[in-house]
Amino acid sequence: MTPGVDSLFPRSMEKLSSWSFTGEFGRNFEKLVNLQMWCFGCDIRNVEANLLTGFGFTRTRPPPAVHGSTRYSLVRDSGYSIHLWGFGMIIEDGKAALCLKRFERVPRLLEGPFDPSQIFKPHELPPFQERLTCRQQGIAKRLLQLLCVELLNYETHIYQRGLPSYRTTCIQTSPKVARLKEKKLPLEAWEQLQLR
Repeated sequence: MTPGVDSLFPRSMEKLSSWSFTGEFGRNFEKLVNLQMWCFGCDIRNVEANLLTGFGFTRTRPPPAVHGSTRYSLVRDSGYSIHLWGFGMIIEDGKAALCLKRFERVPRLLEGPFDPSQIFKPHELPPFQERLTCRQQGIAKRLLQLLCVELLNYETHIYQRGLPSYRTTCIQTSPKVARLKEKKLPLEAWEQLQLR
């Protein structure tokens, strides 16, 4: 194990095994989600180009009469999709969906198909469960692992485009609720969580 790899997510194997987002692990997980959402906001306003659409996300704006958040979706051939709004992100595979919302520590699960097509506001989301059975925890962990891989790929893409200083600027302008210790970048944090 690499030295210092647990610095953001102490006892991560134990925490994820029991689906417990308490203590320092939970605080840093919530901050990481908030930070990633902040960075996505920076990326869609990037002066050169919308970095989300450049990565492959499609953009769906709310209907003209609806005040809400634009949805960005990334559909993968392996059967899962990621959907982003200003209020959170969801990964789904047609059988279940995992929701990570801004300012919420615990990812929530929905069993069954998830249809994002009419969702533009947080209250339009279907009811996701926070308390999960052992079987549901297995589903949630699998979806979270897929999401970690995708977010790590996305942040790696930002670096490969030659934008590490841009991402550092995003971090420096982020609100306190989205700052990780030692001003870690999302790339480093998803990589740490990814190792589990």
